[in-house]
Amino acid sequence: MIQMLVIYMLLGGIGLSLWHSYRLIRISKQPGATVNAILDGRREKGLLIFGGAVAGFYVLTILFLMIFWKDLATWIVLTPFLYLVAWSLPRPFLKPN
Repeated sequence: MIQMLVIYMLLGGIGLSLWHSYRLIRISKQPGATVNAILDGRREKGLLIFGGAVAGFYVLTILFLMIFWKDLATWIVLTPFLYLVAWSLPRPFLKPN
C-alpha cells in the first residue's frame, strides 16, 4: 500500500513539474511577453533539460552496470525521484528575475 502511494506521489510530482515548466515556457513564447517572462521560460527550459539529463544519465549508468551486476535492477526505481531532485534543487540558489 505504501509503495503504491509513493509511486503515485512520484508520478504526480513529475506531472506537476512538467505542467509548471510547460506553463512558464508557453507564457514566455507569447507575443508581447515581458523580459522577465522570457528569462523565466529560458531558465525553466534549462532546468527541465538538466533534470532529464541527470535522470537519463542515471538510467544509462544503471543499465550499463546491470551487465556486470544483476542486483542493480532495483536501483532504477530511483529515477523519478532523482529527476525531481535535479529539477527542484537549483531553484533556491537562482536569482529571481
